[in-house]
Amino acid sequence: MTVLLRLLGLLLVACPAAAQQPLLLVQDDLADLRPGDVSGLDWTTVSQADIQVEFCTAALSAPARLLLASRPLTRRERDACPATDAGTLVETMIGRRAVIAMTTGKRFDLTSDILYRALAREVPGPTGRLVPNQADRWRELDASLPDAPIRVLLPPTGSIEDRVLADVILYEGCSTTAASALSANAMKRLAHCITLRTDAAVARAGSEATATAWLRARGNGAMALVGISVLLAEPELETALPLDGVAPSFPNIADGRYRAVLAVYLLTVVSTTSARTIAAAAGPLLAETSIGPLGKLPRRGLAPLGAAERVKLRAGLGQMIEKATN
Repeated sequence: MTVLLRLLGLLLVACPAAAQQPLLLVQDDLADLRPGDVSGLDWTTVSQADIQVEFCTAALSAPARLLLASRPLTRRERDACPATDAGTLVETMIGRRAVIAMTTGKRFDLTSDILYRALAREVPGPTGRLVPNQADRWRELDASLPDAPIRVLLPPTGSIEDRVLADVILYEGCSTTAASALSANAMKRLAHCITLRTDAAVARAGSEATATAWLRARGNGAMALVGISVLLAEPELETALPLDGVAPSFPNIADGRYRAVLAVYLLTVVSTTSARTIAAAAGPLLAETSIGPLGKLPRRGLAPLGAAERVKLRAGLGQMIEKATN
């Protein structure tokens, strides 16, 4: 048993304070992980814009504070965070959210550049200037691709997978392909890179059909960009497409080789007064039954870390808690 889980067992029995409700926050587009179901405590959803304020200044009298977010605090945010005055700020990755291209047809290779040119509303034309995207078939983008219509099922609007598609895949492909045509203004560049076409080439995932049903209805060459939860829920999705030469396997996601991901971080502030409450809240959340490959959070979209990294994660936090309580 890890240090953290050993502490959890002791603290729940020996210390009633461990059961006090800490300040628990989850970034809005990570709320589908439903951490409350795992920890048995209530978590409050906050927007990305409000993360620093809520984590750093809200309820400073709370026995502890924990946050699930897609990034650590910036240096400026850390320096301006009064909550850290009472202890040590811990920012540790607990897994990743990924976007995986699935098809029910023949396997073919993808790149960020190809997906940008398939999905963006405007792409560089023959003269290098941006023009409306007229690509209709995959073969138009690369001779190695199927001679089939471009049909792509996009992640749900507002999901973390939608952010991976925009901020990682499309922006990288756009920066490579359309660099000379882009505005010098950073916001205008971003807006161009992540604005998608709205014709028959694309559709948004909805509740009316599974990704498998959508793919089968559209035939060869159709592709669904899905997260881990969809992949695990639909075993009929058998053909995963490599992106930029890397297969989207759990080992490749865990070691960082597969790049269509955003990390999920647990942030907390460990102190003498907060350590027991943190152990009670974080123990179930970081247990193997939660973040391991067969755990609850992968079924909700969290790609797990490697086995050694999961052990190191629990041991590192557990040692900090043990030190703070001695």
